[in-house]
Amino acid sequence: MLSSIKAKRVNKMSRSVLWMSMLILTLLFSACAQDDQVENPPNSDEGDQTNSQTENESPSNQNDDETSPYIFVEFDLDADFDGIDDTVEAEFEFDKNDIEASYENKVEDTHLLGDEALDYLDPIFSSFTFDENTSEREVLDIVIEAFNLPNDAVIDLEIEFKNGEERQYMQM
Repeated sequence: MLSSIKAKRVNKMSRSVLWMSMLILTLLFSACAQDDQVENPPNSDEGDQTNSQTENESPSNQNDDETSPYIFVEFDLDADFDGIDDTVEAEFEFDKNDIEASYENKVEDTHLLGDEALDYLDPIFSSFTFDENTSEREVLDIVIEAFNLPNDAVIDLEIEFKNGEERQYMQM
């Protein structure tokens, strides 16, 4: 009888430990998940104001919330310098009303996701004056200056422009 009681206690404890372990793992995975989803895209307040002002205009004259606020729909920058791989990484992806953004700078110990990342990246992206026809060297120079990268940084940059054209820019 005593061994039966001990077995029940061990069984109860095992179930409790299992449930606690599952709970802890769930919390850890939730905390570690990277949520780079942007909730408040740039110019969203202006867009709402513009739409209310142009309510009686035809749809083609209204602010189109389904286009990227930048000259591109995807931007993926990886820059290596100071002997560190992926020293600076900036990513932006626009798919209709779904925007994802992230920014990391290992030298400055900066790790931004979602709205925080886009708040940081917006003035940089808005300053870009290049398009899909701009030379590789000029695009790299603009990006190096905008992100304050060393001129000798190893850069891998992929951009998909609004017209669907994809370009890769590299500096070794």
